[in-house]
Amino acid sequence: MSGRSPVQAVVAQRGERARDVPVAPRPSSGRGAGWALGMITVLAILAAAGIASAQPSPGVWTITPSLQVGEEYTDNVFGTAHNRQSDFISQFTPGLRVSYATTPFTLELGYTVTGEIYADNSNLDNFGDNQTGFLTLGYRPDERWRFNLNSYYARTNNPSQFLVTPSAPAGAVVVPTVETTRQQTDQFTVSAGGDYKFTPRLTGRASYDFSYLKQEGSEDSFSNTGLLGADYQLTPLDTGFSTVSVSVFEPNTDTSATLLLGWSRQWSPNFTTSVAVGPRVTNSDWAGAADLSATYQATREWSFSLAYHLGTSLVAGTTGAQNVSGLTATIGYHPLRDLQFGAQGGWTRTWEIGGSRSDSENAYFAGASASYQITTWLTLTLSYTYTLQEQAHGDSIGTNQVLLALTAAYPWALPR
Repeated sequence: MSGRSPVQAVVAQRGERARDVPVAPRPSSGRGAGWALGMITVLAILAAAGIASAQPSPGVWTITPSLQVGEEYTDNVFGTAHNRQSDFISQFTPGLRVSYATTPFTLELGYTVTGEIYADNSNLDNFGDNQTGFLTLGYRPDERWRFNLNSYYARTNNPSQFLVTPSAPAGAVVVPTVETTRQQTDQFTVSAGGDYKFTPRLTGRASYDFSYLKQEGSEDSFSNTGLLGADYQLTPLDTGFSTVSVSVFEPNTDTSATLLLGWSRQWSPNFTTSVAVGPRVTNSDWAGAADLSATYQATREWSFSLAYHLGTSLVAGTTGAQNVSGLTATIGYHPLRDLQFGAQGGWTRTWEIGGSRSDSENAYFAGASASYQITTWLTLTLSYTYTLQEQAHGDSIGTNQVLLALTAAYPWALPR
């Protein structure tokens, strides 16, 4: 079952309902990245053209250029189980974000690209082995109809970063990973959908998701997913919902269908839970499916979230459809206006369709960060991340990473 980051975006999805109710060789070409970025560019042009032809009122354009300069330390630069090598990596990441807002339309797109200079392994120096791009488009012609389009692209030479919550916007599909070895990996996803409010309590939903995964040394994988669902507001605090989805995965042409029945409740303005469970069949293999989440804003300073997912998905580090089970937890602490701390951890398990869980691949991560906003446009960040890959047939791979970074970002609102 394709979703938006099968583990990392469950909280965002349910929150919306609650409110409405050896050294790896370097790649020889950038055709995968060029294709994905080309798709994003085309979508952006089409979206802008639609806005230009249909907007009933003037909107506001905001352009935000950014530049991050950082120094990273890793104790396992190649992501190997033995003979680990440490290195310091100087990074610089220019970026650009553009947004547009008017009464029926919203548009946002962004792109970043990173250059890396290695202190000890200069043959790994690069510009462009790590990139991200996204586009989101929303259209609400009236109170009943709502449409959205989300696309996301990421290229990395360090797939373990997909274990940590990515910089994708809410609503974007993100492919999880169990891979921590240094390996060039590209993912590109598009999600298009809409919902219609039949009555003040009943809302119908429909969407289509496409995911593409390109990994160095492996066959390309992709999936197509169709989804239908409905939400019904049982009480001012409770919403019942159901979702039916069908996915086709390549290159092995696996087909997976899932039915989820769920209930979300806003226990207080600061505490929301969501539970969805049901059957899942992939080819002839029957299993269960689940999406569980809880978010809690304990005080102005403290926030917590927890999410669990069980389903079928593409996963970086594997090929084709996989059974996926994963758990993530985050803690936020914001003691001062300009100072905040965060901690997060998670686990992802995958095993082959029709296979045994004893042959599963497991990946774990834990991290902590602190950021201080020096000025309105300048932020200092210190972060630590630990990742661990337990291979079904091989020794475990662990990596410690520390990053100190300074980010400058300044939004410019264009006059109407």
